[in-house]
Amino acid sequence: MLGTADRAGPSGEPAAVTAAEHRFIIRATRVLARQGIWRFAAVGDSCYPLVHQALPGFGSAPYRLAYAGTAGHSVPGDLMVLVTGDVSDPGLVTGSQQIRELFGDEDRPVAVLITGVLERFAYAGEARQYISALMDWAPEGSFLAASHAVTGSTDPGMNTTIATAGSKITRRTLADITALFDGLTLLRPGVVEVSRWRVSGAARTRYDPPVPGHAAGVARKGVLRSGPSAVPAPARPPSPAGR
Repeated sequence: MLGTADRAGPSGEPAAVTAAEHRFIIRATRVLARQGIWRFAAVGDSCYPLVHQALPGFGSAPYRLAYAGTAGHSVPGDLMVLVTGDVSDPGLVTGSQQIRELFGDEDRPVAVLITGVLERFAYAGEARQYISALMDWAPEGSFLAASHAVTGSTDPGMNTTIATAGSKITRRTLADITALFDGLTLLRPGVVEVSRWRVSGAARTRYDPPVPGHAAGVARKGVLRSGPSAVPAPARPPSPAGR
């Protein structure tokens, strides 16, 4: 396993929640790479440096990766960029000339990973508009992988807003978080606690004990076909020398 932070996250979440969310990012990245995705847009400070560490052969395989966050980091190589600014503005990604030049072909699918952003919106409609803006920008066949602070209530609409680490986050119910993926096709197992997404029983016992606090899901823009080839692999990317 890749290492994860042992301290509280940027929003003041307990270390166990932060670590579970980090492991979700790692798993989701690897799952989407196996689907043939090679362009990744990772939004939120928690994504760095997990995404490029999780990608098999990053640096030799021609993945393209864009990080968007509030903190500056070193991004070695010419296959990765970092844009900084207000992560609650989708234009940080969709309007970035750096990302446009890095990704090149606008018709190839993109994996959009979002952490620590959606709970910043007090109203679900704002969170949906944010997701819509990013997924309208992403081509057909792209994926959204997102996590969100969750409340223990099972009643839709019973959300709570709390102040933590100098900012406010809104915890939503599992049903309301699932609704943020409307219009996309969720991959199994749907929207679940971050510690339960794509983890087998044995692996969960060792690495991911149940950790309430965040839920996550991964969904595709477009309809998944049934069967072993549910997601057709996108065309191979050009070699780094061909950029």
